[in-house]
Amino acid sequence: MNNVASIARFNKQLGIVHYRRGEQEPGYLISEFAEHIEKAIDNTLIERANEPAPIVKEWARYLGRNKDRLDAFFRLNKLLSRVPEQERLALAEQFVRKNTSGCCDSKSLAKCLVNLIDDFECKTLRDVDAVLEKSRSSIRDSLQEDLAELVVKHFFRNSSKLGLTFFAEHGASIIFGWDNDGRKLDIDAIQDKPWKKEGERRFGAMYEPITYSEVRSILRAPEFFANKVSKISFEREAALVLDGSDYHYSGVAKLAGSLQSNEWVAIPREMDFVGSDKNLKFYSINDALRSPDILRKLVKGKNKCGVPLLTAVLLEGRIEVAKAFIEEMKVAYAERDIDQSRFMELLYDKKSKYSSSILEKMLRNRSADEIKVFVKEIKKAFKERCINFDQFRKLMTVDYLESHPIELVDALIHEMKAACDEKLIDKAQFAELMEANFATLSGSERAVN
Repeated sequence: MNNVASIARFNKQLGIVHYRRGEQEPGYLISEFAEHIEKAIDNTLIERANEPAPIVKEWARYLGRNKDRLDAFFRLNKLLSRVPEQERLALAEQFVRKNTSGCCDSKSLAKCLVNLIDDFECKTLRDVDAVLEKSRSSIRDSLQEDLAELVVKHFFRNSSKLGLTFFAEHGASIIFGWDNDGRKLDIDAIQDKPWKKEGERRFGAMYEPITYSEVRSILRAPEFFANKVSKISFEREAALVLDGSDYHYSGVAKLAGSLQSNEWVAIPREMDFVGSDKNLKFYSINDALRSPDILRKLVKGKNKCGVPLLTAVLLEGRIEVAKAFIEEMKVAYAERDIDQSRFMELLYDKKSKYSSSILEKMLRNRSADEIKVFVKEIKKAFKERCINFDQFRKLMTVDYLESHPIELVDALIHEMKAACDEKLIDKAQFAELMEANFATLSGSERAVN
């Protein structure tokens, strides 16, 4: 991806670094961020940068022009001036919950903030720093830590929002990561403000995500940000990428043209890292399995580590993905897009007697439950006549079975017996399976098993 920039990178060049709670002494943090704001005001922040680019110089000046938004106490003074006296403490507590984690004593810190503003006439963070220099010992350590956390989080929350406007004014495209724990973000939930309800935070012990504040900032100015903001979601699925005669698998990224849009366009993640002259085509796994010309490549296709996709998802424990993959293989076989030999090649993946089949690899790496799921899929394929008995036996045969964990071998034998009980195979065929797997064992070993 060319010309990628971030406000965090610009800030770092200016000596502005984010700190997690407890990472530095509270008094030091309060003084440091008061100094950041002062240097922004007098336009000396840029002196900290080593050979800064013109855009970084402009960012430093931009912070100076918007210094009031960076100062937690300037902001809180402004908020408190808008409400009646009896609502001031509750408003201060909301401000605290938005900008601190669950470790913070919200009520005590809110009282401390109002006290600093009312009794000590603190208008800015520098005023607070001066008061604390004289009377720091009168504030308990945990409350100082709460105060430092609020100062830092407020600064970065607002510098991030300023960064959106700054980038947009300079013609940059703004892309939001739209994932949280494997799920897309919910724009309706983002617009909710739980910290305004007494005692609540959105994510329990966590502070309000800065990304959520950024999103709300953009939604408040739809005309200004029109056609300047998109969002990206990194999916758990994979795409088959074809580049002439070469092919590989890629993770999938999905792009949408605005924060409100639900029209996602899928691209392989690697798309950003290839030249624009590349004539790449990409397909979802489902599309690939249903397309005969792509299936020929799919049989040989590998992920970035050189492992066939089906093998990869099975060995990574993504058993549900593997089941879906095999189901699509069966559909492809039913529609005559692949024949038995290709179906077998996909399920077996054993190149020579010195390499391992998928089942053998799973017996070394996966759980008994996953072994059962995979073998059941093989049985279904046999039942639906996607493979014949000779192929079924080949898939169920494991070299040197005695070298695998006993509980996994038990799982395999359990499924073999089940195949017999279900009348999928007869007793003679069951005996063939057992002979194929245990013929190499000595008589005493077979007796034990």
